[in-house]
Amino acid sequence: MDTDRTVYTVHAPNAASDVAGEMAAALAASSIAFRQSDPLYSNKLLSTATRVFGYADTYRGAYSDNADIRNDSDLLQQHGKTFGATDNIYEFCWDNKHAGLNVLVSQEVLEENLYDFESYKVNADSFICTLVPNSSYPHIKYSPGGLIYRPGGCNLQHATSLAFFMLVYAKYLEQSSKSVTVVANEDPQKIHHRGSANPSVKHHRRPIKCKEGTLYYMSPYPNPNLLVGALVGGPGEDDEFADDRNESSKSEPTTYINAPFVGVLAYFSANPNAI
Repeated sequence: MDTDRTVYTVHAPNAASDVAGEMAAALAASSIAFRQSDPLYSNKLLSTATRVFGYADTYRGAYSDNADIRNDSDLLQQHGKTFGATDNIYEFCWDNKHAGLNVLVSQEVLEENLYDFESYKVNADSFICTLVPNSSYPHIKYSPGGLIYRPGGCNLQHATSLAFFMLVYAKYLEQSSKSVTVVANEDPQKIHHRGSANPSVKHHRRPIKCKEGTLYYMSPYPNPNLLVGALVGGPGEDDEFADDRNESSKSEPTTYINAPFVGVLAYFSANPNAI
């Protein structure tokens, strides 16, 4: 790629609770992952997470509120990030973590009896109830094959995330839970991914500029490079999947699909009798 990859920074006293909070959460989660295999690195991650969270807590506000950052309110509304949006507590996707926050903090109420956080549990209860089939207040749909479906973007980000949250909340409530995993019979051949679609450096030594990749993007042939372990957006509400690079919502692989899916698999690996 020959496009600019500009790195931005934010400094005190400018607010950046959203950016710093996301960073702190990622660092803290990583510290848990490395706790057994590399405790020194884990401690470094945790101390950094604490320091970054301190910035988020001290200089409160969105980074986009800073004078030198372009703030397009219409664009923010389109992405469901406007404060006070009525369905925010039911959202969890790459740019909205409200539902995950409510489920996570509910653990403090259910297991530690910290009732100061009761409002989070109320929101989590409401969120989980909207996911149950035949709910009086449905927030999602189910495809004919039983796949969770929610319009907008890569659908499997919703299916994997919501399945993960139901398992987590069920564990908090000490109830059994089941989930259905839908797996394609064949791997998609034309996924929406530049590294997979373009020829590798082994066969194409010269760098491929941004617009030069159009030739390979429009190719009728399968991608030459296999992405092992990647999950794409998946089928629509009719369970139909188009193996087409142009349909990015169905054919694009993303980390925010893989991550919650790993959580679901980890649960069933540890609890094989739950299936």
